[in-house]
Amino acid sequence: MSVDRSSHIRTLKNGDPFDLLVIGGGATGAGIALDAASRNYRVALVEREDFGSGTSSKSSKLVHGGVRYLANAEFSLVREALRERSRLRKNAPHLVKPLGFVIPARGFYERLKYTVGLKLYDLLAGDSLFARSRSLKLAELATMMRGLNQAAFSSAVIYSDAQFDDTRLLWDIVAKAESLGATIANYCEVTGLTKEHSKLSAVRVMDRESQQHFEISARSVINATGAWSDYIGALDNEDDDKSVVPSQGTHIVIDRHFFPSDQALLIPRTADGRVMFVIPWHDKVVIGTTDEKLPSGSTEPMPTSEEIDLVLSTAADYLTTPPTRKDVTACFAGIRPLAAVGGKSRTAKISREHSIEVSDSGLITINGGKWTTYRLMAEQCVDMFEQVSNTAHRPCVTNSLAISSDSNAGPFCHYGDKATELEAMITTDPALGEPLTPELTLTAAHVAWAVRHEMARTLMDVLARRTRSVFLNARATQAVAPRVAEIMCAELGENDNWISEQLQVFERQLSAYLLP
Repeated sequence: MSVDRSSHIRTLKNGDPFDLLVIGGGATGAGIALDAASRNYRVALVEREDFGSGTSSKSSKLVHGGVRYLANAEFSLVREALRERSRLRKNAPHLVKPLGFVIPARGFYERLKYTVGLKLYDLLAGDSLFARSRSLKLAELATMMRGLNQAAFSSAVIYSDAQFDDTRLLWDIVAKAESLGATIANYCEVTGLTKEHSKLSAVRVMDRESQQHFEISARSVINATGAWSDYIGALDNEDDDKSVVPSQGTHIVIDRHFFPSDQALLIPRTADGRVMFVIPWHDKVVIGTTDEKLPSGSTEPMPTSEEIDLVLSTAADYLTTPPTRKDVTACFAGIRPLAAVGGKSRTAKISREHSIEVSDSGLITINGGKWTTYRLMAEQCVDMFEQVSNTAHRPCVTNSLAISSDSNAGPFCHYGDKATELEAMITTDPALGEPLTPELTLTAAHVAWAVRHEMARTLMDVLARRTRSVFLNARATQAVAPRVAEIMCAELGENDNWISEQLQVFERQLSAYLLP
């Protein structure tokens, strides 16, 4: 089924009030729209840029309980995340896959510490969807972890979490919400809030494609804009305290031959005190992340040379062949919207990871959290909407709501239920299935599909989010961008000026994925 942006814009503009309007099209906002739609509420979602263009496309690609929280005895937080990990595995098996994580140990006592901690992790998980942790001897480690420099380690421990493709899952959540009746629109910017008797009654927006302004009425509004939530908060009350402390995390991407393992590596402590991962992802390896405080959010956060050097130097301590700057095929930085401590007096703290606030006007704001717990945060937000709007409670059903089924369509498995349709499209016209460049799996079919069925409007929509080309090989993507622009231009019915403008914007945005 195609998701037609123009029809959704018409619905937003027709003036009929919604039960709930969600601002922000990342994981949390999309999850809220899905939860509300599945409870049969009339819900709309608007996003200033593209779905997942911020933090949600730049994660570490992990669905996990948070092993590092065990050191601080945050057991309830870990149990909560592990429960959501299992639900994601059941509800989106085409994208969420179990993955082994190896922690090298230096000496008996370090191995004992990891073994005991991970047995507790297994206990808190309480399910059989993921393998139990166990110790590894050097011989088994050598076989399992090719590319790992074992000179400094006497043994290791392996445990199980999961990895996923973040924006492919995000789109599936958005599409599922739409199929259940949600009205959705990307490139739809909130410019103001309307109040009646000091209570929110509508949101003023601008369609960034047509430059048209209109108003959307809603009984309740949820601010799910992550690192940019203080901007919406200021529209509600310009004197409001800051509720988000932005923190930047950087990753690098290298070729698989540096680490040809089917398991991931967990580095328990880096120079800046973080846990770092070396993760097989698609046909590449992702290494990260760093932790750098930021003064404010940015639409396209830029990796710094210092962060890149930290990731490379850490990798050099663990890999047999240390990667250098020339080996990095892409890099990316994401902003973690950490909930501010000691902020607004009205904050209702839901967990150590996220908070939900309700302003005097009724604006609901969700801050913090992580991809793994997006569903739980969405459930709590919709419950809060029911309280704020004095609506009778409707049970949440997303615990077991399938987002998309498993698929055996080979290279198109990331498309879930739609994989066979994409495959049929290529069967009808085999030329559409030919890679546009030998360095990527990107085809004309992928591009056309993204425009026709997945609301892709720009080059970066296709090359960074509907496909992951920019994240895998930025230079190769740069070379193929003109051809992709031509295909998109024909699909969208645009002219040559559109191609020129898109390529200019793309070149500017691409700098965030190239080494500084």
